[in-house]
Amino acid sequence: MAVFGITGLVWSITKKKYGTTFIFSILSIILSIVLLFFPNLMLLADGVLVYLTAAWFVIQGIVSIVTSVTFTRVLGSGMWVLQLIVGILGIILGCYSFFHPAVLAISMGFLIGFYFIEAGITTIVFSSVSEE
Repeated sequence: MAVFGITGLVWSITKKKYGTTFIFSILSIILSIVLLFFPNLMLLADGVLVYLTAAWFVIQGIVSIVTSVTFTRVLGSGMWVLQLIVGILGIILGCYSFFHPAVLAISMGFLIGFYFIEAGITTIVFSSVSEE
């Protein structure tokens, strides 16, 4: 989560775009620092972490949908559809996780891992496309 936040923050600062990516990157960094440096909160945070992760999936899904709509003009191909689908799946996963937190608690590592793999692939694809 910290690496995702740092890379998003660096991207936002270098592109001088201080929108949702910038805000979400800062929130990811803050949450990572809190969970890293306050281990006593881990026991309390375990229950809360499931709901924070669900909220994170919903927010990241919304950001992915906004990004896909923004990059429709730039990409021109069907790659923006992949980003849109991932955003919709993120929102569905987050909403489902709010109502069934035990499922998310069991599979949280895999879900976050797959989500970061997708985010990495999307970042590589978006960085390789030059703006017109």
